[in-house]
Amino acid sequence: MSTDIEKIYTEKIGVLPMVAEYLMKMNFINAIDTIVEPLRSNTRRLSHGQTAFIVILFLICRPHCMYKVEQWVADTSYLKLLIPEIKGEYFTNDRITYTLKAIFNAKVKNLFSAQTINVIKAFNLDV
Repeated sequence: MSTDIEKIYTEKIGVLPMVAEYLMKMNFINAIDTIVEPLRSNTRRLSHGQTAFIVILFLICRPHCMYKVEQWVADTSYLKLLIPEIKGEYFTNDRITYTLKAIFNAKVKNLFSAQTINVIKAFNLDV
């Protein structure tokens, strides 16, 4: 008698899908990529918007120091559904630092204004 046994893998994802959906609904990645100067070389890297998106998910889902982001990305299969080309090795401390510096240099208040407008539109807020 031959039986096929499927391997079942479970993973605790918590609020990750909900937070990701809200960020996508408010066009978070595009807003950053529109305002922030792009990377000079984008080989094996994600955009600043995508990097910031993952960093926010990490901080909300794993509220502690910016430690082991690479490992979290590699171990979290849900992220591969959101960004298929994602790899843990894209999230070194240096890479995250480049994104944070680029956002700072782009004038954070411009980014805040753009995100505020996106939130108002996405959630049909009466202001």
